[in-house]
Formats: sequence, C-alpha cells, structure tokens
Amino acid sequence: MGLILVKRVHAVAIVSVVVLLMVFAYIYQIAENRLPSEVESIGLTLISPAFENNGEIPRKYTCEGEDISPPLSWDGVPIDTKSFVL
Repeated sequence: MGLILVKRVHAVAIVSVVVLLMVFAYIYQIAENRLPSEVESIGLTLISPAFENNGEIPRKYTCEGEDISPPLSWDGVPIDTKSFVL
C-alpha cells in the first residue's frame, strides 16, 4: 500500500510540474504578444544533397561512420529567426 501511495504522489507531482510549465509557456506567449492562434505557421524546408527525402542518412554522416555533418540548406526561414536546433 505504501509503494502505491508513493507512486501516486510522484505521478501527481509530475503532472503538476507539466501543468505549471504549460501555464508559464502560455504566459510567456502572452507577454510576447504572440498568442497560439496568432503564431503563424511556417513553411520551413530543410534539404540535403547527401540523401533523398525520407531516405536513410548515409553511414558517413552517423556516429558509425565518419560522424560528420551532412550538407544542409533551408528555405522559408521566418524573419525573426536567430538560430536553428536540429
């Protein structure tokens, strides 16, 4: 019985943290005057001549190969973009 109670307390704590993070994210969007309905969808296109769309990444560009970055290019980048995370 004690173990079940501990698991429930952990589950409630995790859900509480997730809800708080969602609330803070919403508040941040309001502060930035960018409500979810106002955030424009972007048509970002990322391509690489090293492999085909939906194809496998060649071994050369993985940790099992030479572990080098494939050549990438993109189009449709929003004006306010400062950086990308891949």
